Amino acid sequence: MPVDSASFEGERSSSTPKKTVLLKTVKEMDTIVSSSIRELRKATPEYELMIEEKERETDAKKQKLLDFIRDELEGDIKGAIRALDIIKEEYDEQRKRHKKGPLYNSKAVNKYVFDVTVPEIYMLLDETVRSLWHAGELKFGEDRRSWLEDLQEDERCFLKYTLAFFAAADALVNENIMKNFVGETKLIEVKAMYTAQMFVENVHNEVYGKLLKTYITDPDELNCLFDAVNNTDVVKDKKTWAQMWIDDTYATYGERLIAFACVEGIFFSGSFASIFWFKDRKSAKGNPVLPQLVLSNEWISRDEAMHTRLAVTLHKHLHKEDRVPEARIHKIIKEATALEVMFMEEALRVDLMNGMTVKRMKQYISYTADVLLTQLGVAKVYNVENPFDFMSNIGMPMKSNFFEVKVTNYKKVGGVNDEVEASDANFEEMDCDDEDF
Repeated sequence: MPVDSASFEGERSSSTPKKTVLLKTVKEMDTIVSSSIRELRKATPEYELMIEEKERETDAKKQKLLDFIRDELEGDIKGAIRALDIIKEEYDEQRKRHKKGPLYNSKAVNKYVFDVTVPEIYMLLDETVRSLWHAGELKFGEDRRSWLEDLQEDERCFLKYTLAFFAAADALVNENIMKNFVGETKLIEVKAMYTAQMFVENVHNEVYGKLLKTYITDPDELNCLFDAVNNTDVVKDKKTWAQMWIDDTYATYGERLIAFACVEGIFFSGSFASIFWFKDRKSAKGNPVLPQLVLSNEWISRDEAMHTRLAVTLHKHLHKEDRVPEARIHKIIKEATALEVMFMEEALRVDLMNGMTVKRMKQYISYTADVLLTQLGVAKVYNVENPFDFMSNIGMPMKSNFFEVKVTNYKKVGGVNDEVEASDANFEEMDCDDEDF
C-alpha cells in the first residue's frame, strides 16, 4: 500500500508529488534502457558490445537519478531511497498480481504458516537441510604441504583461477537471491529453500576463502585473487553476465531462473571437474593430493547440483505462458557455455597430465550444457559425449538424472521425505496448466 509523505521523517508536504515525478522518471529511464538493451541484442550477437552498452546505459541512468535528487529533492538521497523502496514494493506486487501457476497460487496467500503448496520443492528443502555442513569440519592445514610438494606450477596456476572464480561466485548467487528471487513468490517453501541456499552459499564462500589463504601466503597475490572479479577478464566476464541476469528490468523471472541454473550448473562444471581430477592422484609418498580441497569439492558440488535442480523445478512449475521458449533457453545456455569455455581456455593454458586437456574440458562443458537442456525439457545443442570417465565414477551427475546427485554419503538421518512422497506423487499427476494454478 502506498505510504504518504507523513511516514517519511522530515519530509516536506511536497514529497508526494515529488515521489510521483520520481516514479515517472524511473519508469521512463527503465523503459529507455531496457529497450536499448533489447535492440542491441537483436542488432549484434557480440557479447562484449552488449555488456559495454549496458554498462554505459546504467551509468547514464545513475547520473540522471543523482541529478534529479540534487535538483528536485534538494539532495535528499535517503528520502529518495525510501521512496524508491516503496515504488519497488508496489511494482513487485503489481507484477505478481496477474501471474499464474503454482508459484503464484492465489490460494497460497498465508506467507506466515508453513503450509506446503509444491511438495517437490519441499523435498528439495528437506534434502538440503539434512545435507548441511560447515567449514569447521575441514582440516585446511593438511593441504598446505600437498600444495607445495605435490603439484606442478601449471597445476597450481590452474587451481588459482578456479578458486578465484569460486571465491566470488557464491556471493553473486546470494546477491541475486536477496535482490530478486526471495520476493518473486509468496510460497513459504520456496522462501525457506532460498534461505537455506543462502546459508549454504555462505559456507562455500568461507571454504574457498580459507583454501586460498592456506595455499597462498603472499598478501599481494592473495588480494589479487580475492579481487579476480575485477582484475581478471575471464572471471570478470562471468560476473558481468551473471549480474546482467540479476536485472529484473532486463529479464523475466523464467529467464533469470534459466540463467542462474547456468551459473550453478555450467559456470561451476569445468571448475568442479578440474578439482575432481585430483581425486585419484597420489603424491610421491602415496598420499592423497589436496585431500581437503577434494572433500570440500564433493560436498559443494552436491549442494550446487541441488540448487540447479531448484531452478529447473521452479521453471517447470511456472504457468506455461511464463516458461521460457526453447529458442530463448538455447540462447541463454549457449552464452553461458561460451563464457565457461573462454574461462577454461585461459585457466588451462597447457594440457596437464592424465588426460586433462583444453579440448576435452571444452567438450565436457558442452556435455554439461546438453544435460541441463535435457533437464529443462528442450533439445540438446552440442550432442557430445562425456570425455571424463572419472566424472562418471565419482558419482557426479553424468546420467539422465544429472542434477539428482549424492556425491557423498554425508547426510543427516531422518527428514520428512516419507511424509511428502505420497502428496508429491499426486502433485506430479496434476496438470501445471490447470486454471487453479
